[in-house]
Amino acid sequence: VVSDFVELQFLGLSQDEVNEEIEEIVANDQISNISKYPDDELYVGLKFTCIEDGKKFYNDYAFKMGFSIRKQTHYKARKHDDAITSMTYCCSKADSHTPKKDCPNRQTNCKAHIVLKVDDRGKWVITVVANEHNHELIASPSKTRFFRSHRNMTTEQKNLIHMLNEQNISASQIMSFLEAKEGGRHNIHFIRKDLMDEFENAWATMIDKYQLHENNHLRLLWNIRYQWIPVYFRDTFFANMSISQRSESMNAVAKIWLDSHTSMFKFVTQFEKMSNNQYEREDMEDFMTNDGEPSLWSDDPIEKNARSIYTRTIFSEFKVQLRATTGYKLVELEKDKLYKISSISQPSTSKQRMCTYTVTVVRSDNIVSCTCKSFEFYGLLCAHALKVMHHIEVYSIPSRYILKRWTKNAKKVTSTNSLEMSDGSSFCRSRRFDLLTLESQKFIFEGSKSLKAYDNACRIIKEGLDVLTSINKTIEMDEGTNKEPSNDLHRTLISQSSFNQYTIKDPPHSQCKRRRKPQRIKPPVEKKARISRTCKQCGKKGDNIRTCKEVVAKIESWPSRYIYTKLAYLHKNLPSITYTKW
Repeated sequence: VVSDFVELQFLGLSQDEVNEEIEEIVANDQISNISKYPDDELYVGLKFTCIEDGKKFYNDYAFKMGFSIRKQTHYKARKHDDAITSMTYCCSKADSHTPKKDCPNRQTNCKAHIVLKVDDRGKWVITVVANEHNHELIASPSKTRFFRSHRNMTTEQKNLIHMLNEQNISASQIMSFLEAKEGGRHNIHFIRKDLMDEFENAWATMIDKYQLHENNHLRLLWNIRYQWIPVYFRDTFFANMSISQRSESMNAVAKIWLDSHTSMFKFVTQFEKMSNNQYEREDMEDFMTNDGEPSLWSDDPIEKNARSIYTRTIFSEFKVQLRATTGYKLVELEKDKLYKISSISQPSTSKQRMCTYTVTVVRSDNIVSCTCKSFEFYGLLCAHALKVMHHIEVYSIPSRYILKRWTKNAKKVTSTNSLEMSDGSSFCRSRRFDLLTLESQKFIFEGSKSLKAYDNACRIIKEGLDVLTSINKTIEMDEGTNKEPSNDLHRTLISQSSFNQYTIKDPPHSQCKRRRKPQRIKPPVEKKARISRTCKQCGKKGDNIRTCKEVVAKIESWPSRYIYTKLAYLHKNLPSITYTKW
């Protein structure tokens, strides 16, 4: 916090005066006990060997707190050959600007920043620390990584990507490979047949009960049932999804990762990749929602209220409904109780649907109900209800019409500093594996820079492996002596050694019915060559007109005047047979 530190304004001061001020800061009683601050905390007087170290420290701090940084200003000293002697890094939401159309405004004029200045020893010292943000911080590490300052690539990763790209490997396959290499990225289930069976059974019961088998009108209704049945589901929440939409969308995703010959083991691994890809898209969407504010279509207070509540995607749908209110007219049937909403006639439109809806209002209970049942089916207020709310001067969305699943707070926020690590949870074990993989990449990178670093890295790995092995053995012995395992977060305890007892392999492949064979598709020529033909002359399999001996016998029995015809026929159709009789 700014009030907890000493702020210095060095504009207009010489380098010597700057050095004196820095020395006074270090010697000042307010910050004399610098050791009281944690190693990852910002404070005035913190020194760095170079400006890159200072920037990296502040960026790591920003990642932990949940914001992004950028360079704001710098100062060049003419006395030192225009060398940079002062640098200011600020929050990425600093400053303000007028957003373009339909572009989110990410600038909130945030004042959080630090100032780094160089002293006479060439060290960079933090002289100003301002930690107050005027916006919400994104505490989840799975979303913080989408910030621009936290997206970076190591030299080894760049080289690997370049090598894979030269082998004509697609970007999605490269990302999948890197995901496996780096340790991972961080459904009401119903089927269409269940709904169809329920309706069909009820329909058959009605027809049998009232003996309506010969009713032509009901036959017609049955044939077009797919057009009118969904109307009777409007009062049931389906998140604006059709009956088969969820199944079709999931099938489209599954076809990318799976096929009919995927083994059980590969299915599990591929399904995990598919789930991680969906989580990645969800985290990206959450990040885009929290990173900036969508632009407003109007100055309507209810639009501003919706922007602060809904996610980015749902707010865009709300704006569509709000914009649609301009195409309706309102007629009051009962004051403050019943209203009729009708479409405004547009002569320029050749085919316009003239629809009329009825909206019921109960002011005491904040009820605004429309006959279109949009809220009941979608969970979002329709344009007809919004039209009435404007008429009765209600400029905020009632709490009963706010679904938590459409809000920014639909998910629990994961604390950066408190990550639950349960021994019995398979998810937490996977999470620990991912974190250790990331840290080990840094260790390998540093250990491969020189031969001396490599030797020390090997020694540290051996020593650390011995320590970890002894720790795990101690834990296994303690777990074996306990009569009842703890039931706080897990039911069973799986020892490390149990993972090495069995080797699970793929089951033998079996040919499924009505499935293509797991081999290349053969052309018709190859298939035709294997067909065993039957000769029409002798009736034997394998013979034909070219090899049948009975054909030769018949031709030989022809009169002698057909000698030339016989020779021409035999020469054309039976070239492999030698005729010594003529």
